[in-house]
Amino acid sequence: MSFRQRLWWCGSSFLFLGMLLPTNVSAQSVTADGTLSTTVTSPDNLNFTITNGNQPNGGGNLFHSFSQFSVPTGGSATFNLVNTPNIKTIFSRVTGGSVSNIDGLIQTTNNSNPVSLFLLNPNGIIFGANASLNIGGSFVGTTANSVKFIDGTEFSAVNVNNPPLLTISSPLGLEMGANAAPITVQSNLTTGLDLILEGGRLDLQGQLIAGRDITLKAQDTVKIRDTVITPFLAQAGRNLTIQGNQNVDILALKNSGGALRSGGDLRLVSNGNISGDAHFVSGGNVSFQTVTGNPGKFISLFDPIIYANGDVVFGDYTGVALKVEATGSIEGGNITITGPDTTVPSSDPDFMTLTTQSAAILRAGVKTLPTANVPKMGVGSTNFTTGTVAGLPSGSIRVASINTSNSTGGDGGSIILNVAGDIVTGDLNSSASGNGVNGGSINILSNGNISINGTVDSSIFVIGNSGHGGDITIATTNGNLSFIGSLYSGAYSNVTTTIANGGAISLSTTNGNLSVNGDLDSSVNSQGTGKGGAISLSTTNGALSVNGGLYSYYSGNGNGGDITLSTINGNLLTQGSMFSVALSNDNTGNGGNIKLSTTNGNLSNQSILLSYSLVDGGNSGNGGNITLSTTNGNLSNQRELYSLAYSEQGNSGNGGNITFSANNGNLSNQGELYSLSLSLGNMNSGNGGNITFSANNGNLSNQRDLYSSSVALGGNSGYGGDINLIASKGNILGNMSSLYTFSVAPNGTSSNGGSIKLEAKNQISGLTLLTTSSSARAGSVSILGHGDLAIADTVVLTSKQVSISIPFFGTVNISTDGTGRSGDVNINSVGNLTLNNSRIDSDTKGLDSAGNVTLTSNGLIRFDNSQITSSTSNAGLAGNINLNASKGIDIGNNSRLSALTSSSGNAGNIGISTGQLTLFNGSEISTSTQGSGNAGNVEISANNVTVQGSIISSQSSGSGNSGSLDLHTSQLALTDNAQLSTASSGLGKAGNITINSQQVTLENSSQITSRSQGTGDGGTIQINARSLFLNDGSQINAQTNFGNGGNLIFSLGELLLLRNESLLSAEAGGKGNGGNITISSPFIIGLGNSDIVANAFQGNGGNIQISTNGIFGLKYRPYLTDDNDITASSQFGLSGTVNISNLNFTPAVGLIELPTDVIDPSQRIAQGCQTLGNSRFVVTGRGGLPDNPSDRRSGDHPWIDIRDPVAFRNSNALATGEQSEKRAANVTPPIVEATGWQLNAKGEVDIYAANNVARETTVTDCAGFLAITSKAF
Repeated sequence: MSFRQRLWWCGSSFLFLGMLLPTNVSAQSVTADGTLSTTVTSPDNLNFTITNGNQPNGGGNLFHSFSQFSVPTGGSATFNLVNTPNIKTIFSRVTGGSVSNIDGLIQTTNNSNPVSLFLLNPNGIIFGANASLNIGGSFVGTTANSVKFIDGTEFSAVNVNNPPLLTISSPLGLEMGANAAPITVQSNLTTGLDLILEGGRLDLQGQLIAGRDITLKAQDTVKIRDTVITPFLAQAGRNLTIQGNQNVDILALKNSGGALRSGGDLRLVSNGNISGDAHFVSGGNVSFQTVTGNPGKFISLFDPIIYANGDVVFGDYTGVALKVEATGSIEGGNITITGPDTTVPSSDPDFMTLTTQSAAILRAGVKTLPTANVPKMGVGSTNFTTGTVAGLPSGSIRVASINTSNSTGGDGGSIILNVAGDIVTGDLNSSASGNGVNGGSINILSNGNISINGTVDSSIFVIGNSGHGGDITIATTNGNLSFIGSLYSGAYSNVTTTIANGGAISLSTTNGNLSVNGDLDSSVNSQGTGKGGAISLSTTNGALSVNGGLYSYYSGNGNGGDITLSTINGNLLTQGSMFSVALSNDNTGNGGNIKLSTTNGNLSNQSILLSYSLVDGGNSGNGGNITLSTTNGNLSNQRELYSLAYSEQGNSGNGGNITFSANNGNLSNQGELYSLSLSLGNMNSGNGGNITFSANNGNLSNQRDLYSSSVALGGNSGYGGDINLIASKGNILGNMSSLYTFSVAPNGTSSNGGSIKLEAKNQISGLTLLTTSSSARAGSVSILGHGDLAIADTVVLTSKQVSISIPFFGTVNISTDGTGRSGDVNINSVGNLTLNNSRIDSDTKGLDSAGNVTLTSNGLIRFDNSQITSSTSNAGLAGNINLNASKGIDIGNNSRLSALTSSSGNAGNIGISTGQLTLFNGSEISTSTQGSGNAGNVEISANNVTVQGSIISSQSSGSGNSGSLDLHTSQLALTDNAQLSTASSGLGKAGNITINSQQVTLENSSQITSRSQGTGDGGTIQINARSLFLNDGSQINAQTNFGNGGNLIFSLGELLLLRNESLLSAEAGGKGNGGNITISSPFIIGLGNSDIVANAFQGNGGNIQISTNGIFGLKYRPYLTDDNDITASSQFGLSGTVNISNLNFTPAVGLIELPTDVIDPSQRIAQGCQTLGNSRFVVTGRGGLPDNPSDRRSGDHPWIDIRDPVAFRNSNALATGEQSEKRAANVTPPIVEATGWQLNAKGEVDIYAANNVARETTVTDCAGFLAITSKAF
C-alpha cells in the first residue's frame, strides 16, 4: 500500500468513526431482545448486570441475546453468574441492528472458573478510549453473523426469527457475512487467556494484552496506529496473529520496546501487502504469509525491525532498511531496500548502518536477542520448535534476493546476513549511481553452508566526484560455500577526474569447501586515480575450486587489485581466467599481484593469469607478481601466465616476478609464462621479472616456453629477469620447451640479459635455454646436479647472434655489431655428469667476448652426441671451455667441444682436468679460426687419455694461427684414426703440441699433427715420455704444403717404437724448409716400413738429431724406400743433416742411497735362482715394473739392469746348473722380468732375463739369459 493510500485509509477511517461514534450513549445501552432468558438490570442506566440466560443441559456454555449492547463512558456491563457458577463460556449476540459502543468495563462475576466471553454484533463494535475488560478467560469480539459449533449447530445474530439450537458443544468458528462491519479499538484491552477480534476491518489503537493468544482478523484490512501519548501494544503470552485478508497496515513506532510482542509465534497474514512499520518481538517464530500459508509480501516505509526467538519467514520485502534477528532461521523472498531507516532509536547497535544506509541486516541463529521485551509464555502454552525453514537447519537464512541499491544519488545500503546455520540466497544488490556515491557493503557470515545462486552487486556508477564499490565479505566457519553467478564490486565513471576504487571481495571457509562458478569482478573504469578491489578466496580445511573469471582491473591512472586464492588443508583448482590489470590512454598504475597457494593439498591452475600495466600514450606501471605455491602437494599449471608492463609510446615499467613452488611434491607447468617490459615507441623499457620454479623434494616438469625479457624498440632496455628451475631432490623434465631471458634495444642501449639457474638431482631434459642482450652482457647459465646428473635433449645458448620472437610484437634480430659479453655457463654435479643429445653455445657477434663454459663433476663427465661451442664472429673473443672431473671424462658418439672464431677475435681455450679422458666414435675437442683471430689452446691434464676414432685439435683455416695442445697424462693412447692436431689450412701457423706422459701410443692410422696445408709454418710437437709407440700407419707430423715444416722434439726415457708404416715427419712442401726432428731415447726401433722424415721440396731438408743407445730397424737413407728410413733430403734444396749420437747415461739417475745393513743376507739369500724352497726374486735396476701395483705389467716398460752380471757368477751357481736343468724338466718355466736385449744374427731383437731360465731354450744358471724374438712386440 502506498503512502498516499495510507493517508486515504486513515482519513476514511476517521470519517467512518465520526459517523459511528455518538457523542452520548443512549439511556438504555444494554437491552435483552427476549429471544433467550437473558435478564438485564441497571440501577442507574450506567452499570448493567446481566444474569440468567440459557444453559443447555446444564453444560459449560451460557447463551445471551441482546437487542442493544453498549457500555457508556464510566459504566459497566457485568455478567453475573451467581445463578450459573459453573459456566466456562458465555455466548452473547446483539440483534438490534445497532453498533456496540463500548466505553466502559465488561466483566464477569461469581464464576467458579475463568469464563470466556463471545460478543457478536454484525453491525460493528467500537471500543472507546475508556473501554476495558475484566475477563479471566478469553474474549472474542466479532462482527460475524454467527458462531459455528463442532456439532453443526450455530448461534446466529442475524437469524433471530428461528429459535437458536443451543448446544454444549465447543465453538468451531465464526460465520462472517459478506460485508462484515468493522471493529475499532481505542483503548487498553486485557484478558486472562485469549483475545480475539474479528470483523470486516480492524482499526486498532491502544493496547491489547492477553495471557495466551491474540488473534486480530479482518476480512479486509487490519490497521494499527499509535501516538506518542498512546503507543500501541499488542502483547500475547503465547501466539499473536494479525490477519487482514486484503491488507495488513501497521504503523506503530512509538513503543520503544516493540509494538507487537508474542511469547510464542507471531503471524501476519494477508493476500495483499503486509505493511509493517513496527518492531516485532517474538518468543517464537515470526511469519509473514498469505491466507493459504505461503510467504506473504512484506513492505515497510519507516522502520521494520524483527526479533524472533525462533524462525522468521516472509515473502518479498520492499521498504526501508530492514533488520531481522532470529535465534532460528530466516527465510525471505526478494528483498528491496528503498532507503535508510531514520526512526531507529539511537540505542540500537546498528543505528549508524540503518539510519545512514539502505541496509538489510539479517542475523539468524543468534544466541540471544538484543531485547528484554519478549513476553513470557502464557497459561496453557506449548513448546514450539525452530527449523521450520524447509530443508535447512536451525539458524539458517534463505532469501530469494536482497536489493539495497540506490539509483537516485545516494549510497547503496549494506547487506548483512549473519547466521549460525545455512544461508541460501539469490541476487544481492547494494549498488549505487550518482555523484560521489558508494556501493553498500555486503557481509554474509555463516556457521553452516552458504549457497548463493545469482548476481551479487555492490558496484557504483559515479557521475562527478569520487566513489567506491562496496566491499563484499562472504564467510562460513563450518560449512561449504557455493557461489553460482556473477559478483561485482567495481566502480565505473565517464568523468576523467573521478577518483574511484573497486570494493574488496572476500570469500572464505574455515571448515568446508569453497566453490565459485561464475565471475568475480572488482574493476574500475575511470580515468582518475584509484585501485581495483582486492579479491580473496580462502579455505582453512577444505577444497577451493573456481570455474570462471576473477577480474580486478583499473582503466585509468590507478592500480589493478590483488587476487589471492589460498587453502591450508585442501586442494585448489581453478578454471577460467584471472586478470589484475591497469589500463590507460595516458599514464597508468601497476598490475596487481596474483597468488594461488595451498599448504597441504594439490594445486591445479587451469586459468589464464594476467597482471598487466598497459598504456597507449604515457608511461606504464609495473606488472604484478604471480605466485603459485604448495607446501605438501603437487602443483600443476596448464594455462598461460602474463606479468606485463607495456607502453606504446612512453616508458614501460617492470615485469613482475612469477614464482611456482612445490616444497614436498611435484611441479608441472604446461602453459607459457611471460614476465615482460615492452616499450614500442622511442622511450625506455623496465626490467623483466624473475621466473622461479621450485620443487625441493619432487620432480619438476616444464612443457612450455618461459619468457623474462625487456624490449625497447626505440630507446634503452632494462635487464632481462632471472629464470630459476630448482628440483634439488628430483628431476627437471622439459618437452622441447624454451627458457628465454633477454634485453633487446635494437636502436638503443640494452642492459644485461638475465641469468638462468637449474638445479636437479639426476636428470634435466628437453629444454632450450637462451640468455642474450643486444648491447650488454648476456646472462649466465648455472646448472647444478645434486646426484648423478644427466642432461638430455637440452640446448643452452648465451648468444649475441640470434633472432628472437618477442611476444606481442614479432621477431627481432639481435644487432650484429653490439657490445657486451655472452654469458658464462657453469655446470656442476656432485656425482657423475652426463650430456646426451645436448648442446651448449656461447657466442658473440660483437666486440666483447663470448662467455666461458665450465663443467665440474666429483665423478665422471660423459658426452653422448652432445656439443659445447664457444664462438665469435667479430672482434670479441670466444669464451673458454673448462671441464673438471675427479674420476674421468668420456666424450663419445659424435660429441664435440669447440671454441671457434670466424673474424678478428681469438677463439677461446679449452681446458680439461680429470682422472681419465676418453674420446670415441667420432667425437672432437677443437679450437679453430676461420678469420684473422687465433685459434685457442687446448690443455688436458689427466692420468690417462684415450682417443678412439676422434679428434683433439686447434686448427686454422684463415689468417689466424692455430692454438697449442698441451697434454699432461700418464698414458696417452690414440686408436682408430684418432688425431691430435694443430693443423693450419690457411695463412696462419700451425700450433704447437706438447705432451708430457709416461707412455704415448698411436694405433690404426692415428695422428699427432701440427701440419700446415696453407702458407703457414708447421708447429712444434714435443713429447716428453717414458716410451712412444706408433703402429699401423700412425703418424706424428709437422708437415707443410708451402711453409716451413714444423719441429718434432721427443724426449723419451726408454723406447721409441715405430711399426707397420708408421711415420715421424717434419716434411716441407713448396719452398719451405723441412722441420727439425730431435729424438732422445735409450732405444729406437723401426719396423714394417716406418720412417723418420724431415725432407723438403724446394727448401732445405730439416735436421734430424737422434740421441740413443741403439737404433734398430731404422737406417739413414738419402731418400725414402720401402724399408725403415731416416731421411732429411730436399728435392731441389740442400739436404738436411742426420746426426745420431750416443745417449749420455748416468747410472745414479733415479737411485737413492740405501743402508748397508737393512737385513742379514745370510738369512735371506737362497741357492741360485731355483724356484723351490725359500728362494726369492729381487729386482735391482730401472723399469720392468708397473707404475702402480694394481696395473698390469707390460712389455712397454723394459727393465734395465745396471749391474755387472759377472759379479754374480760363483761356483755354487755353476754347481747347481746341472741340478737345475734336471728339475726344469718337471717344472713349468716361470714368467720372469727381462733384464736386457741384443740383436741376433737375423737382425732381430732378443730380450733376455739374467739370473733365470730361458723361455724358449733350456734352463741356464743365474748368469744365463732368455732370448725373446721381436715377434713379442
